[in-house]
Amino acid sequence: MLAVVSDLHFQHTASDVVTFVSGGEVHRLIVERNVSADALSLLCAMIHEAAERRAAREVEIVLAGDVFELLRTPLWFHGDPAVRPTSAPGPDAPGNPLRDRVHQVLALIEEECRDCWPVWARFVREGRYVHRDRARQLCAGTQVRVQFVPGNHDRLASAWPSVRARVRQLLCAEGSPEEHFPHVIDLPLGPGGRGYGVRIRHGHEYDAWNFGSPVVNGAALQATEDDYLRPSLGDYLTADVATRLATGFRARYARELRRDDARGAAMRRLYTALTEFDDVRPFSLLLAYLSRQFGKGDEETFETLRPLLRDVVAAASRDPFFRREARRLKLPYAALGAVSRVLESAPLALLRACAELGARLTGHAETLDLGGSAPPAEVARLEPGLSDGRFETVIAGHTHFPDQVPLPEREGPDRDAGRFFVDSGTWRTSVRAGVGGCFGRVRTCTLVLAYDDAERRSSPHGPEGRRFETWTGHLASRGLGPRIDRLGPLPEPDQKLVLLAADVGRVDERRAELRLSIGVDGEGRDLAFDGVRAGESIDLTAVEPLPLFPRLDGELWLHGCEEDLGHPMDPDDLLPWALRPLPRDGGRFRVGEGEVKVTGPVGLRLRYRIELAPSR
Repeated sequence: MLAVVSDLHFQHTASDVVTFVSGGEVHRLIVERNVSADALSLLCAMIHEAAERRAAREVEIVLAGDVFELLRTPLWFHGDPAVRPTSAPGPDAPGNPLRDRVHQVLALIEEECRDCWPVWARFVREGRYVHRDRARQLCAGTQVRVQFVPGNHDRLASAWPSVRARVRQLLCAEGSPEEHFPHVIDLPLGPGGRGYGVRIRHGHEYDAWNFGSPVVNGAALQATEDDYLRPSLGDYLTADVATRLATGFRARYARELRRDDARGAAMRRLYTALTEFDDVRPFSLLLAYLSRQFGKGDEETFETLRPLLRDVVAAASRDPFFRREARRLKLPYAALGAVSRVLESAPLALLRACAELGARLTGHAETLDLGGSAPPAEVARLEPGLSDGRFETVIAGHTHFPDQVPLPEREGPDRDAGRFFVDSGTWRTSVRAGVGGCFGRVRTCTLVLAYDDAERRSSPHGPEGRRFETWTGHLASRGLGPRIDRLGPLPEPDQKLVLLAADVGRVDERRAELRLSIGVDGEGRDLAFDGVRAGESIDLTAVEPLPLFPRLDGELWLHGCEEDLGHPMDPDDLLPWALRPLPRDGGRFRVGEGEVKVTGPVGLRLRYRIELAPSR
């Protein structure tokens, strides 16, 4: 028996937590997004029940991609800004910053989902699991095998032997670290129609935005390992648009995010909605969802997000990878300069009109919904092996929409020969639009089962000979989405952060007016400096130190602007922002000096020192 599941998206979400003080007590805003150990037990129970019905003694489980969410994490913005998921992989050795970052993200996912791995390991290795408080076990002698197929969100899981080894350990998957993970699993029909007749992929090969090589006319169906390791525009959009928006919001509105009033509660709701950026369906209603969560109109929501959108567009216009991918996909990236200028001050209604007109004039209207690719079944019909009868079913995930689509035979008179494209859906929470402008969170759990000829004959339904089954359940629960935990009183601070200097690398003008906001968690200092030259070091030792509360997040943030005085038609240039968790030794912050660098139109390095605060 074959069981296929995809798009579990195990994710590091701890950096999305916001700790704030309300009524003198510490509270923590948490968003529950990960698949739970109970959900994995349910999956085991579904596989067990199907295996018993079909008298199967071999169970082959294929985890068909996007099992690990390696792109959607603020960690891409906590260190060297040059380290991006779109960078070249480099060697498998400590000191390679991209490889080290992927190991770090994977380790944090492992820790955050630590209850899941023992459940999975017991089922795969021993056939045992617990479901609804009852211990259960597969029939004696039943063998379970696991194969993992990387998707676009865990593409980098296959880049280095050391990462492949850890992924195989967590998933109990077959193979050695030296072997790359398979990208296609073929289980063809044999003589007399015996076998499964199934081909399995993740499915990003059907999506031009999420595959780094040509997709048109099925070109990606013959892709090489190098093609699969090549980053795509979708990688950039996930990390440097979706994640950048939420992380930039956290840096720019750090104080408001932690206010103990109605404004603070509204900003926390908006921030939570931004962390769900790519879960909203349909995506075209994203602004409506953000506005509803914020509790404000579209105009006020947009004005709050305007500096973040300017930052995203400015970063994209500077990024050589984005420009290269936009050229490859024939997207109108050259218009980014105009978009950036319009974003500086144009009202929302004008921006909407310009976006719609530009999309229609350039023929890119479909890209407004981050689409632009043919439906997956249109590419799946080109799969080698369908026309010669080796495969009857193509299974892939990626879209998050479970589906079963009939496929025609490519040659011959019988164009309705019972061939299917089956979408394995997702186990991730999605935010669905409803009637009357409402939205709701729902978690979809989809399992695809396929049977060989012997298992078909043993069907409890008699001669039906069912080739495949898909089972999809939807969970709506108050346990999904955000919750607030109360942690108790806030102790007095026993440490402080002393600002030492701001070293200015470059400025747009010969002498610049810099406005900086620097802080930790909800405490900040607003600073103004006139006539600043490139290469100048600004002494900050006279600035009042920032109190440090070890029970809070301990996030050092920085943002600001370069004022353009006397130029009313030339808005201020926003400085790139920075957000860094302060290093800790145990529960307290590590005493000593540190620095934060930001790059962009204005190069800046902030130097600071963490000291013990005198007891009161």
